[in-house]
Amino acid sequence: MRKGKLEKAAALELPDIRKAPPRFLREQDCVYVGSEFCQNLFPSAADVGLLLDKGARRVAVMTSFMVTEGLRRAEKALLPVLEKFGGVEVVVNDPGLLLYLEKFHPEVPRSMGRLLSRDFMRADPAGRKEFFRKHRLSAMETDEADMIRNLGPAPGFRVHLHYPLKYAAMSRACPFVRRTTLNCGRKCQGRALRLPVPDSRREIFAVANAYFFEYAPGAPAGVSRLVRHLWGERGDGGRSWGG
Repeated sequence: MRKGKLEKAAALELPDIRKAPPRFLREQDCVYVGSEFCQNLFPSAADVGLLLDKGARRVAVMTSFMVTEGLRRAEKALLPVLEKFGGVEVVVNDPGLLLYLEKFHPEVPRSMGRLLSRDFMRADPAGRKEFFRKHRLSAMETDEADMIRNLGPAPGFRVHLHYPLKYAAMSRACPFVRRTTLNCGRKCQGRALRLPVPDSRREIFAVANAYFFEYAPGAPAGVSRLVRHLWGERGDGGRSWGG
């Protein structure tokens, strides 16, 4: 992070890696790829290399909670990324992957993902700070803009705020293939389902195997990086390469 500057980042789905204009990628301080909610949406070393070749300054690989076989597969896929590209960040949502990085890749910059940060946002400040120090977590990923003030002025880590969709829930069963599987064919990519909320004017969005509400992040104090998810622009898989 550039000192004293709010970082601008974009999160892409895997098909967007080839579609994203180099100019757009160069404008970002960091480009996120992968998924915090589905273990099947893991980028390859070729994906990361293409982003860097097209001008991305920095890449963050998002990872999800995983079953045992998914964790083995993630470790195998992550190894060539970390060996070939120095400085790649890893967003961690699985304790097993965190332990793997600590043991075999302690130098890799890593942050706590949104699935884990839900509880840690509400944890005892001293214990939370010690956990981040012990496990060398440099940042917390969140979409809970209203909770950031509870972290205090010196939480001991950076805060990365994701928008425009706020995580509500996730399921092991994928709504796009209607089953739980490690071989889904990635049918969700480029798609988002808009679902009405009963007895409400609100809609909920299904993206991969997670569900979100649309929200405006505002400009809360204490944020180091704003992460804009392009699949949330219109809730229909549309993309806007401006901004």
